[in-house]
Parts: sequence; structure tokens; C-alpha cells
Amino acid sequence: MKIQLLAMLISLAPADPAPAVAANPDMLRAWDGYVESARSRMEERLTSAKPFLWVQESEQRMRLLRDGGIPVETSRTNGPAALTGGLIHDWIGAVYVPGVTASQILAKLDEYEAYTSFYKPAVVDARLLSRDGDTRRFSLRYAKKVSVVNSVIDADYETSYFHSGSNRWWSICRSTRIQEVEHQGKPDERLQPIGAGAGYLWRYYSITRVMEVDHGVVLEMETIALSRDVPAAVAWFVNPIVNRFSRSALRTTLSQTREAVLHDDRAHAAGLFASER
Repeated sequence: MKIQLLAMLISLAPADPAPAVAANPDMLRAWDGYVESARSRMEERLTSAKPFLWVQESEQRMRLLRDGGIPVETSRTNGPAALTGGLIHDWIGAVYVPGVTASQILAKLDEYEAYTSFYKPAVVDARLLSRDGDTRRFSLRYAKKVSVVNSVIDADYETSYFHSGSNRWWSICRSTRIQEVEHQGKPDERLQPIGAGAGYLWRYYSITRVMEVDHGVVLEMETIALSRDVPAAVAWFVNPIVNRFSRSALRTTLSQTREAVLHDDRAHAAGLFASER
């Protein structure tokens, strides 16, 4: 569900481990403003000022979706939003899952402790912390190696689900704790203090939309992340790589989600046929 985020940000990793950096107060205020604007755009989709789904805004996207493709684009035509010392990344994508209901999609997304199976190999640990009505709190640990850099992030999240109309559901997820991990899996493994480390990920926010359509469901994700910036001297080289990696990572996450839902559906069908023999 959230692994595309880490893949995107770790692709910023340089050839050598990055020096420690920290998010500054001005950067965090800009982040809060950006997140509020994303929430406002979501409100427009709920009031019919815009289509509920991003893919509905483009016939080309819809055609790709109907053909089994997974459209993924950056929400910012000029690339990540540059702040003093940081970047805001904003990507959106969608997938069509045939022959299932929204309840099946939502139930699969709610299986947090199975994320290590759904989203392997990036998710190495996943734990549900609490359920309170339509709110979930959970913890994920991501691991990724890029070049000679091993990056591991351990984080807590809070997701709230909402129902809007007879065939539409949506959720908002935000990070509540993010820490980098040193020496993952070794006796001296430790969590770095919050805000310390290389700055591959400081904040996370996402909006997920689920809509039942003819013969299936469309699942759409917008993921927004705050990371350290890319040094100007290498931005010309690094930014295109980040964009390609980000698009591929989000597409993989959506594909893995579709496969997890369809696998259960196929397994259920196989069990029914077996019982009829």
C-alpha cells in the first residue's frame, strides 16, 4: 500500500551514504500547507466539482485502465516542489481490478500484517497497532538497497476510511513516526532518533480512492512525501532517475495490490469447484 513511497525516496540515495540532515521549521510549515491543499482537492472530488477519480479526467488514462494498464503520473508538471533543504514528491496512479467488489479491496488493504507477503521484498515487517472504528494505526518497516546504500525505514501510520455515495470509498493515511534504522538485522541494530539520519523520508501523506464500476473496482492512490533535497550539482542527473523509479514503484505497488485481491478470488473459486467434485 505504501511501499512505492520508500522506493521513490531511496532512489535519491547517492553513491556514498548521505550526510545527516534535518527538516527545518519553515520546511515543515510548507509541508503542512501542501497537505492541506491536497485535502482541499479531495473535497472538490466529493462535491462533484471534479470527477471522483483522477483517471476519469482523461480518456487516455481510462483507455489504458480498460486495457489492463496502470496509468501513473506525477501530480506536479514541474517535478517535486522544492523547499529550502527539502523536496515534496507527489505521484498518483490507478488500477482496475475486475470481478471484485469494493469490500474485497478494502478488506485486503486492511490486512496489514500480511503486507510482508503482498508487497515483498520491500516490506520486511508489518504490524497492526490498533483498530478504532474506521481508523487504523499500523507500523511498517521498509528495506531497500540502491547501489552500495542500504536504507531501512521504520514508521507508524494512521489511516482513516470514509464512505461517499453508494459506490465510492476513500481514505487518508499520514505518518505519525518515521525513523531510519541502522544495522538492520544485526545485533547492534538501532533506531535513529526521530528527525536524524540521511533524510530519505521525513513525512508521508496519501489519499486512496476506491470506486465500484461495471464488472469491477478502480483503486487509485496519490502519495505525497517530504524528503531531503538533491544537491544542485547532480540534480540534472538524479531527478530523471527519481522520476522513472517513482513511476515504476507506484505501478508495482498497484499491481501487487491487484494480484493480492485476485489471488484470494481465484483461491475462493478453486475451493468452490473442489467442493463440487
